[in-house]
Amino acid sequence: MNNESIDILDLRGIKCPLNYVKAKLALNKLPKGSKLKIFIDLGEPVEMVPKSLKADGYEVSPVESVSDNSERQYELIVWV
Repeated sequence: MNNESIDILDLRGIKCPLNYVKAKLALNKLPKGSKLKIFIDLGEPVEMVPKSLKADGYEVSPVESVSDNSERQYELIVWV
């Protein structure tokens, strides 16, 4: 297993559809074979961002709920 790097994009607090647009812009800048970890809010973003990226042909992990000591966050990984 290799130690490949993963880019991170924090879209918490960004409303739909702007969070999707920002994710697309970030993905367009990455070389093929890269991964992008995206943090998003619960609700519409958790439903719409992964769905929209899959519709665009990206491989998208299931959304995971994780906590960072003080708050719950939601993340997904997208492969370019």
